[in-house]
Amino acid sequence: MPATQPLAAVIDQILPAPESSATNRLENPVLLEVPSSVMVPAATVAPSQEQSGTVPAAAPVPAAAPPIATAPEATAPPAAPPATAPAGPAAGACTPDNIDIRRNDQVQAIKPIPANEQQYYTVLGCVEGWLAYSISDEGIRAIGLDGGNVYFNFATLQSNGRYLTDFTQLWTSVHNWDFLAYDVQNGKYATVQEGMDAQFATYGIPVRLRTQLVGPGPATPAPGGPTTGECAPANIDIQRHDQVRAIKPIPANEQQYYTVLGCAEGWLAYSISDEGIRAIGLDGGNVYFNFATLQSNGRYLTDFTQLWTSVHNWEFLAFDVRDGKYATVQEAMDAQFATNGIPVRLREQLVGPGPATGAP
Repeated sequence: MPATQPLAAVIDQILPAPESSATNRLENPVLLEVPSSVMVPAATVAPSQEQSGTVPAAAPVPAAAPPIATAPEATAPPAAPPATAPAGPAAGACTPDNIDIRRNDQVQAIKPIPANEQQYYTVLGCVEGWLAYSISDEGIRAIGLDGGNVYFNFATLQSNGRYLTDFTQLWTSVHNWDFLAYDVQNGKYATVQEGMDAQFATYGIPVRLRTQLVGPGPATPAPGGPTTGECAPANIDIQRHDQVRAIKPIPANEQQYYTVLGCAEGWLAYSISDEGIRAIGLDGGNVYFNFATLQSNGRYLTDFTQLWTSVHNWEFLAFDVRDGKYATVQEAMDAQFATNGIPVRLREQLVGPGPATGAP
């Protein structure tokens, strides 16, 4: 601690001594007495160097205070890198809920198949970025699609991992196996497989993927017509002449009402009982024999959009004979066969000889 001096001494040092000639209002100098206990610090004198020439150690510099730890600023987690589309569809991606559709309309918007309609779609095959699917007859009616249920549709894999059916493109649709059977029947192709391959090639779909996309197709029937047992109601499909024109087999619980009359050279004739007409709810009365033709899938088809599907039966033709239109029911039946495009030479094999002509 620095030395202290009495206050009076300090004042003497600061105030100059009065000159002898000067007069003072007070005749005697004034002394300020300060208690000795009050000490005034003396002026600080800089320390001198030691004679030995050594410099006293510098006062230690206080160490800097450690920085106050602060909480790190919250940062958002790094964004995940964008997912890249797989080279092929992932497991489960070849499904109706992964298909988008672009209609060939004025808007041409791309929309997914609605969830309540996906039940009508069936994926047939999926390979190398191609997906083939069909729509059920019920779906055709529910969705309100036109053109009938005669197509297989296709979709291609996009960069977003979803499949797209683009109806502005030619490759979107091909005729299905049932439709191609008509081309075989008309001599355009030898088999439905040949017909399908021709469509694939024409529309730009890889032919080598045909089996993986739409299957091998129905087996070609053996030459010479159906084998024993195939000329039966269980082997007959029917296409009604309605808006949908769906092809369906005769229901199992209705086959009891059908009777096969004859079967020859790819033609099959059958009748329906009166009870069946009432049970099935058919109109027009029970006055017809119906016909079906053999398809490439080995099944017979009655196509009510065609003229050859039906002819009047023997009982109905008896009225034409009575009215003098024909001389016999056999003549009347032959006339119907010729008019409707059914080979007349097969008449007896298909519907029998008919009732004997009565005596004049």
